[in-house]
Amino acid sequence: QGRPLQCCSCCIRMMWVLAVCVVLSALVVSSKEHKANTPSSSSKPNVVILFGDDIGYGDLGAFGHPTSRTPNLDRMASQGAKLTQYLSAANVCSPSRASIMTGRYYTRTGVWPGVLSPRSIGGLPLTEITIPTALKSVGYTSGMIGKWHLGVQEYLPTNHGFDYYFGAPMTQNECVSNIKYPGSAIYHTHSDSESVYQHAKVLGNVSGCSTPYVVTGVGLTSAGRSHGVVANASVCCQLCIVMGVNCTAWTFHANASTCTTSTTVTPHTPGCDDATAGSKVPIPPMGGGGTDFGPCPILNGSDGRVMKQYDLFTNQLYDMLSIDEEYDTAAGNFIRNATSHGTPFFLYFCSHHTHAPQFAPDDFLDYSLRGLHGASLGLIDRSAGRLLSLFQELDIDSNTLFIMSADNGGSLHWKDLGGVNGDLRCGKGTTYEGGHRVPLIARWPGRIAPNTVVEELTSSLDWFPTILNLAGAKIPTDRPIDGVDMQDVLFGTGPSKREFFLYFEWRTARLVAVRKGKWKLHVQTRGSHCVPPFPDSNCYDMEFRNASYYGNSPLLINLETDPGEAQLSTAVCAVNSTDGTIDPRCYTAEEVNATVSTLTALYAKYNADTTLWAPSQANRGGSPDRFPCCSPECTPKPYCCKCHDGESGAPAPRQTSGTPTVVFPTPEVLKQV
Repeated sequence: QGRPLQCCSCCIRMMWVLAVCVVLSALVVSSKEHKANTPSSSSKPNVVILFGDDIGYGDLGAFGHPTSRTPNLDRMASQGAKLTQYLSAANVCSPSRASIMTGRYYTRTGVWPGVLSPRSIGGLPLTEITIPTALKSVGYTSGMIGKWHLGVQEYLPTNHGFDYYFGAPMTQNECVSNIKYPGSAIYHTHSDSESVYQHAKVLGNVSGCSTPYVVTGVGLTSAGRSHGVVANASVCCQLCIVMGVNCTAWTFHANASTCTTSTTVTPHTPGCDDATAGSKVPIPPMGGGGTDFGPCPILNGSDGRVMKQYDLFTNQLYDMLSIDEEYDTAAGNFIRNATSHGTPFFLYFCSHHTHAPQFAPDDFLDYSLRGLHGASLGLIDRSAGRLLSLFQELDIDSNTLFIMSADNGGSLHWKDLGGVNGDLRCGKGTTYEGGHRVPLIARWPGRIAPNTVVEELTSSLDWFPTILNLAGAKIPTDRPIDGVDMQDVLFGTGPSKREFFLYFEWRTARLVAVRKGKWKLHVQTRGSHCVPPFPDSNCYDMEFRNASYYGNSPLLINLETDPGEAQLSTAVCAVNSTDGTIDPRCYTAEEVNATVSTLTALYAKYNADTTLWAPSQANRGGSPDRFPCCSPECTPKPYCCKCHDGESGAPAPRQTSGTPTVVFPTPEVLKQV
């Protein structure tokens, strides 16, 4: 009679085990359902933006350039999407960067007119909500590599939501390094590569000029007018006036054989007039537009600390030619660290390429048939290739949205060293398509179909809401957001939500053109970043032109049939009374008039919107004390800034530090950036 009890006991145990299994199974199913409905850190996509500088619509191989060598970016395009109607929100550096970070027209942020410099008092206001600031609320870590260009000190990336920053916060023509190519912030004349100092003869104690140097024995181009010195006359002379210091200690007449003196006086720079005659003194480097800048600073970490800086006084150059290796390494380390902790990340990687002066290591100069510009472009392509390899190595490829684009169109100022904007009219600095339309490549395996071409209107403004929605972050509702979510066009699930786009002239922040769908209306035009003998005077004419200049016809363009804006006024033709047809190059008066009326009303609406312009940050002026400095107590700034071995500078301030005592009117606003 014991066996039946034993069997019953076995049955009970088996039923209990079965019940436990059912319960556990239900819990597992419930857990899976919960995970499917609740975003976890592993399901949140990583986002990487690789941002080029002055890269034109036609610069990449994937966008048709015949001699550019960009195999990695071309591969990105074949594995993802090309956006062919993608407009940068601005046509110069700082404003475009303010817009992509905030999803707002740059005029709303105050980053106007012109660009910010490393001496600017202003910056992207700390009240602005950036992509990394918004992503913090949903568990992201954010890193920034490279060129920031939205202010220094309290305005650095680590005060705008980024957890980590490595890079130079300015363009390479706004600081001194060992770059020797056209557009550099320092002038090189010595064959022995002594590029910082010149053997100079000081004209005694010339207290009337802030930079009393005269260089002998060297030949300077253009009579040295851009660099404050001349040496191609029988008497060598110092030229101060072009340096913007309202001082002419010696005036040089370009084609004369003598120099004459002037009595104009301004305070001198300490250490300059007091130099001993015949001594070796530095010639201050020249930035764009005549503004002096200091040695290139490299910041590293989370506190805005300068860790490396070129030393003017010992001629120890910071090697900008190695900066790409350092940037790639820093980007890779940031990604590895975030991945190892299972943290979703946002990486904003801003290359210095291909802004002038372009540069590349000696062993990279022959990278493509396109010369120096091609080598510069090749370095950002190499960065893209290294990132693609790292995504695969870390097995994060299928969960990473990788975006490549640029801040504005290619500059025509540098001719063959400038960008190529394809068939688009003009380039950087203009509100023609060549200034705003830039290449955009987006790759996300499994989400964006290979070889996708998006031909609908999109903008850099749109990344802010797109990224936030993908991450599950809230879109701010306390301010206008000008971007729209691009997921539908990226993933092929619907049309673009962007209905229109506004174009602003960069030197005045004046609204001058509007686009709605395929139609664009220029209210005014103005050239920029271009020099004769370029065949199109529209690209370099500094005067504002309106419809009356072109014969009073509305400056209306169909960008689908005329993407190059070759015909600045749309032709109107009558319908053929015999067969009811119309010349295919023309439109009826009814269609043109209705379109002009719609776009004129759109322009009038936003031109009257006072919320579209915040107080200018660029007009707040600047000071040498603002320049990032490894030795903040040194004088005179910014030339004295340097890092000793093993030393780094003080942390940048975390909040507004007040207006420096020395303020100058900012020539950066109108400089050739």
